[in-house]
Amino acid sequence: MLLEVVDAADGTANASCVKEQVVKSAPDASQSSQAATPRDIEDFGRSLRPNTFLHHNFSTLNQFQSRKNMDINPIDQDVNKFKVSDDVGDRQFDSNHGQRSYRYNYTVEDVLGNNSSVPATSKKPPAQVHSMIEKHFFCTTCLLMLPFSEQLRLLNMFWKIPVLAAQQQKMIFNNLKEERKGKAQELEDSNKRARLLEDQKDDLDHILLGSTSVIRTRKEELKKAEYRICELGRMLDKSLMDKKEIKLDFEAQIRELRDALKKCEEKLSREILQKEEAERNCHHLRTA
Repeated sequence: MLLEVVDAADGTANASCVKEQVVKSAPDASQSSQAATPRDIEDFGRSLRPNTFLHHNFSTLNQFQSRKNMDINPIDQDVNKFKVSDDVGDRQFDSNHGQRSYRYNYTVEDVLGNNSSVPATSKKPPAQVHSMIEKHFFCTTCLLMLPFSEQLRLLNMFWKIPVLAAQQQKMIFNNLKEERKGKAQELEDSNKRARLLEDQKDDLDHILLGSTSVIRTRKEELKKAEYRICELGRMLDKSLMDKKEIKLDFEAQIRELRDALKKCEEKLSREILQKEEAERNCHHLRTA
């Protein structure tokens, strides 16, 4: 029981030290505003969102500090307000860091009887929770120390971040939609060009088929003409041969006629000679 009271007193001292550090940093408003980096402001913006666990711990810390400021005995009040079950056997000494590490099983029970338990397997250990509370309190104090216009500007900036994100998301969605529409239009145009090329290909195929049929008929006609030329050549050769034979026949007939004419001339000359001899014989006979 004494250890529980000491732990509660240590938590009270830590919380009061954090608050005193924030109060000491209040005179230097410019440095505080500069210390509130964009990361801290972003964390503060996230802290504005509802977080039941963090809100419960922060409200519990405020109640504890308010009771301390009212000069109430913190030990008795903590004993009545909180019942923290801590296993003393679970305390271990970390030889690497030279500090004590505790394994708590927090079960906080308030005066009204409401139980809020944080299991030991929670994703956020108590040190991180206290650091988040301190950062929340520090950011809130820094924001309150700023002028009202600056507070409004920061709050407007905090609340405009989701709106700007939504607008940017909408703009990106519209850009993607336009890009998709453009891609669809390009695809449709390419499909039209493909269909047009297919139609042209079909026309060219028909023209090619017609040209091949014409070429085939021309080849057949050419073959027929070549065959006719061959026949005419054979006929010419035959006619030349016939003409040669006829010429030879004519020459033979001419030679025969010449021989016959020569024989006739010789016969005629003999008959003329015989006639002349007969006339001379007749004349001698008449003269005798």
